[in-house]
Amino acid sequence: MNNDENRSFSLKTDECELVFSLSDASASVVSIGNIAGNLIDLIIPASVTADGRTLPVTAIGPRAFRRCDSLRSVSCPSAEIIGEASFSYCRKLESVSFPKVRTLEKEAFFKCGKLADITIPELAVVGPAAFSGCLMPERVCFPKAVSVSEFAFSSCAGMKSVSLPGVTELKDDAFSECPELETADIPKIGAVSKELFYECEKLTAVTAPAVTEIGEKAFFRCRSLKKIAFPEVVRFCENACEECTGLETVDCPAVTEIQRCAFETCPKLSVMNISPENPVFSADENALFEKTDDGSLRLMIFLGKSAETYTVPPNVPEIYDYAFYECDALKKVSGPGVRKIGNGAFMYCSGLEAVSFPEAISIGDGSFTECASLRSVTFLKAETVGANAFSECPLLEEASFPALRAIECYAFFGSRNLKKVTFPENTFISDNAFGGCPYDPDN
Repeated sequence: MNNDENRSFSLKTDECELVFSLSDASASVVSIGNIAGNLIDLIIPASVTADGRTLPVTAIGPRAFRRCDSLRSVSCPSAEIIGEASFSYCRKLESVSFPKVRTLEKEAFFKCGKLADITIPELAVVGPAAFSGCLMPERVCFPKAVSVSEFAFSSCAGMKSVSLPGVTELKDDAFSECPELETADIPKIGAVSKELFYECEKLTAVTAPAVTEIGEKAFFRCRSLKKIAFPEVVRFCENACEECTGLETVDCPAVTEIQRCAFETCPKLSVMNISPENPVFSADENALFEKTDDGSLRLMIFLGKSAETYTVPPNVPEIYDYAFYECDALKKVSGPGVRKIGNGAFMYCSGLEAVSFPEAISIGDGSFTECASLRSVTFLKAETVGANAFSECPLLEEASFPALRAIECYAFFGSRNLKKVTFPENTFISDNAFGGCPYDPDN
């Protein structure tokens, strides 16, 4: 054992040399050197003796074993903290045992692609990307964990279920891109944070009864989810459940805010259970509606995914953005009281053949983009046609807007069969409004 003026010393074994840093009360491992052959199994001692003092080993320092390519197992009975990137890129590491560790700092085991045997029973704080890129055991449970940072378990290829009964905070992307994750039990968290389960394509169930908010893209591309139930949720953020292509039922009786595209590309969503006493939303077998201050309704999400025809109720003056997005079965839609059609409202409704909105004044951007079966449209009172509103409608031949004031850019772009459009002479026409069409407004 050798000391130096910087209060560090080295401990030589038959396999390697461990370098420690000393404080007044403890020691921490700071690096490894002089490895003899392949270091496979490493046991870090619980204490070291230097200058006549015996000090407990309480920490593994930052990057201490980073890229130790031969290491397969490591243990330390006394360490309480594993520092930043301590074992990152130990690509053959399979087993770790740290019975007293409470804190894993940033990237502690980052990219340990074979790590699946983990014994850290006292773990309380999981730092950013601490286990990111690890294999992980099929069933993960850290009963004493209270805080999990961003990307902590992202891209863990072998993890099928996770239970964190004491965690009150899960930060963004904590479980993102875990390809085998099926279930998550997180009973105490108050929010499903941004991209928490992003692209967990096999996720089927999440138990989170205390959640009040579903963050942006929290369940993005969770294609195996069929039902979600959050009795206390009041807010779904933008794109929260986007591309949940298997989602059929949402139980959210207390929800008071659903942001833009929260359920975009959910082609099977047909049931939303809302409390009759909900002050903001109501739902029937066909649609989710938002209540407005004047007593009317705003159609938020169309739920009749198998319907071929639908008439919007007369007390609904507005269709919200992307409300009918990709409703392929729909052939005819009408709305005697609709005055505003939101952005992307009927985008990609490939079977839509006929629309009737005699009172509509505003047609939003991309509202009928790629409606492949639409042949003609008439909007008697429409004053504006938004950008890309009827772009790439290959069968569209005629359009009539007798009250029109403005046609925005690319409104009919790529509608290659459009031959006749009627509108007032003084209508403002933006650049490329008719690009790629046989119709020429100047002739």
